Amino acid sequence: MAKKATAETTEVAPQPTSAKNAPVQKAPAKPVFEFKDRTYYIATGRSPLVYTIPSKHSQRKPLLYFDKELGYARELRYATNQPTPLVDEQKGEVTLGRIVFRNGTLTVRKEDVALQKLLSIYHPFKDKIYKELDPVQNSVNELDWIEYELEALNLAKNMDIDSAEAILRSEYGEKVTKLSSSELKRDLMIFANEKPI
Repeated sequence: MAKKATAETTEVAPQPTSAKNAPVQKAPAKPVFEFKDRTYYIATGRSPLVYTIPSKHSQRKPLLYFDKELGYARELRYATNQPTPLVDEQKGEVTLGRIVFRNGTLTVRKEDVALQKLLSIYHPFKDKIYKELDPVQNSVNELDWIEYELEALNLAKNMDIDSAEAILRSEYGEKVTKLSSSELKRDLMIFANEKPI
């Protein structure tokens, strides 16, 4: 009688085949709010001694933020003893605060997170009545202005007297004709420095 060969069976944990090739989807990252001192300023070109903006929702002055994720408008109020300006996330009694700009500016310490979030993220007056001071953007603007000044001064330095007289005559009128060539050059350099564009 012939013996039958017995095959050994080993159990292997099932391996997912489709999960290997499928891309891993990550939830969209929410923007991280940076804790730092912030300064806000009135963007209307005026700097009144005292200027107050609404700090809570009312029928006369609605203060609402439309949340795109939830699909509805959420009520806002600045409460000094709450970590968030969103009313539906506040708990317990609230101490209402006022938002007051003095001499056209308002500086908010990094510890006052609720007010910073209200002013930087949620408030409907942001970029309409007031703006947040951005030192990086200011330095870029200042750099652009310095480059304009430098270019204008170089053009003024290398300009011939007739062209200089024509430019200054359009700005200052007939009194330019009485100036000497060195006075014309000086006035043109001053003009280029003051109005480089």
